[in-house]
Amino acid sequence: MSWSDSRLDGLDTKVDRIDRKVDGLSHEMRAEFKALRTEMKDEFRAVRAEMAGEFKAVRAEMGSEFKAVRSEMAEGFAGVQRSIEGVQRSIYTLMITMIIVLASILAAAQF
Repeated sequence: MSWSDSRLDGLDTKVDRIDRKVDGLSHEMRAEFKALRTEMKDEFRAVRAEMAGEFKAVRAEMGSEFKAVRSEMAEGFAGVQRSIEGVQRSIYTLMITMIIVLASILAAAQF
């Protein structure tokens, strides 16, 4: 079978049509990929913004929780300090009382 000029022209026309279709599909795909990239970038920006907001809220909550814990600990240590000071005052009072009693006993023994 030989290829005549008209058959080659027909084949050329078909190849040209296929080429235009492929070009058209290629342009469509590029446009769709570009739109998809834009949409994905927008979604990622939104997710990042949402995460940043959530992290900020968590940091604020943790900060207030740590402040509360610090305050509770400070109150607890202050209570322990007051108890220790009370015990110290009691010991000093007892020591002074014992010194006075001992001095009274010694003074009474000398007479």
